[in-house]
Amino acid sequence: MEKENIKSEVRQFIKTVESEAEDANAEAYKKHFLNTDELAVASQGQLITSYNALCDTIDAHFSVMQKQSVQTVDEKIFVIDREHAVISTSKVTTITFKDGAEFTMPYAWTLFLVKRNGDWKIAHAHN
Repeated sequence: MEKENIKSEVRQFIKTVESEAEDANAEAYKKHFLNTDELAVASQGQLITSYNALCDTIDAHFSVMQKQSVQTVDEKIFVIDREHAVISTSKVTTITFKDGAEFTMPYAWTLFLVKRNGDWKIAHAHN
């Protein structure tokens, strides 16, 4: 039963992250990442290990977006314990840029999540 509760927490966390991405809310989105030297994000062929560099990247991406929609295709959650979980998920996103152009693409995300001070945070991400 506890495992299912943790999976439910993880799903709710991901829904919140996606909601802020859909609204292109960079400030709220950034707060879901671990702000320690443990952070690692592998994205678009680069490894980002600094929270500040990640924030700059998020700001750059969100600055050209008006909104986006995110749909989950599939997901797998592996609960390690009460404070650690891995989620691998495939999604389809449609991004609407500020100039009105739209772009739809599939992507996959694997996230290592840690619970710090009662809140889930993304410690490692790979897409």
